[in-house]
Amino acid sequence: MRFVAFASLFGAASAHGHMTFPSPRDGSELSMAGNCKLPNEPRDLTAADGQCRWFSQGCQPGCDECETDPVLAFTSNPCKTPMEPTVTDVKAQTWNYAGKQIDWTKYNPWRSPGWGPILSPCGIAGGGDTYHPENGALPPKGVPQGQDGLSLPQSDIRTEWAHGTLVEVAWSVHANHGGGYAYRLCPKTEEPTEECFAAHTLKLNPESYIQYGADRSNRTEFATYRITEGTYPAGSQWTRNPIPACGDSSGGEGCAEEWGEPAPLCATEEERNGRGFICTEPPMFEPPIPGLFGYGWSACFDGTGNGTSLCSEEDQKEHEDLFKFNIIDELVVPDLPVGDYWLSFRWDCEQTPQIWAQCGDVTITDNAKSVHAWMV
Repeated sequence: MRFVAFASLFGAASAHGHMTFPSPRDGSELSMAGNCKLPNEPRDLTAADGQCRWFSQGCQPGCDECETDPVLAFTSNPCKTPMEPTVTDVKAQTWNYAGKQIDWTKYNPWRSPGWGPILSPCGIAGGGDTYHPENGALPPKGVPQGQDGLSLPQSDIRTEWAHGTLVEVAWSVHANHGGGYAYRLCPKTEEPTEECFAAHTLKLNPESYIQYGADRSNRTEFATYRITEGTYPAGSQWTRNPIPACGDSSGGEGCAEEWGEPAPLCATEEERNGRGFICTEPPMFEPPIPGLFGYGWSACFDGTGNGTSLCSEEDQKEHEDLFKFNIIDELVVPDLPVGDYWLSFRWDCEQTPQIWAQCGDVTITDNAKSVHAWMV
């Protein structure tokens, strides 16, 4: 049991991701892929601060609500009645499934996609009402802790989807917790509840791409993995996060003395040699592009929550640059009623009981000549 507790403690720190296209209400965009500047981070990244901090803490399938206190969420079961996993397909699993002795991720959201409670389908600033920087539970700069993403003003970048046309959606990983995701719509004629979004889960095409920044010329197509069995609502399509973490117990998160002792299988200080975490095991599964795996920025995480790094500035930049990609999917716009819709991105994590979510705005039309987006 010592291993389970320690793995959970490491997982509590800093998993982050965000929708990058269509532009959500917090202003994220394709060029901001992988960026989420922390308050005391020494280098000035190009992204505004905090795109990747709209999420829900302590959300286990089978529970009626999420446990928003970050300490309780990661040191005990948020509820006493978590449900057994609904997805039994081992290939769908993303976290430490090869040879693990204890199935310690079984009650986390991705093991039962869509079944877990969520604080808001558009995310909560800092993951809940409790400020806790050591595990990333702090809000974006200038946003109150606990603000609902539903309350953000509509973006100046407006997106139009025409019936039957091929459109794109995209998101970015800042700190990798495995799991998988779905995109959902809710008509603005209805209340933007999780039930409304779940009822309009979008079906994605087989093709997926890795694209660094906003440059379409560097796209790489890869074989993605989508599931429909065991998901909620029944038959809804969810997609495995295609980026594997390291095969080590922490997935590649920084090995910090602040945690008390190195994690099992963690590289020694001599092996790291200023590089934060280095993988001592192969990635959890085959990466979409050779070499594209790991934990992202948190490979250099020092466990303090104050933005300092275990890595040299050069090596930290290398970890960050590797993760400045977008995961792009395509879909054919369904024959839904013409009108304005909320678009919700939901990422159910596997390493932790966390769910990332963001919302944007789209207008569905019957005009086959419509474009993806325009400025107003």
